Amino acid sequence: RASLEEGYARARGQAETFCQDLTQVRAEHQELQAKIAQAASALDKKTSECQALQSELQESQLSARQQCEKLEQQMRDDISSVQQEELLRAEDAASAASAAAAAAERDE
Repeated sequence: RASLEEGYARARGQAETFCQDLTQVRAEHQELQAKIAQAASALDKKTSECQALQSELQESQLSARQQCEKLEQQMRDDISSVQQEELLRAEDAASAASAAAAAAERDE
């Protein structure tokens, strides 16, 4: 009978130790779940921030591209205008030279 009581006491002690271990494991599991939830939330926030920055970057790139295209067009227009002015000056100079040559011939 003493042996039976000893076995019972030992089994009870092991059961109590197991229950304590299980309680500790459950607590650790809950802590880990909370940390995982926090990490997931932080990741979602960072992902949203990253997406917002990517959108902002794309808008900036588009705006910069449009500004470059506008500047290129202005440069083309300016070059064309200068070329047109030079052409008119050359035509005026040619007309003046032709008139001067005609006047010189008349004077001779």
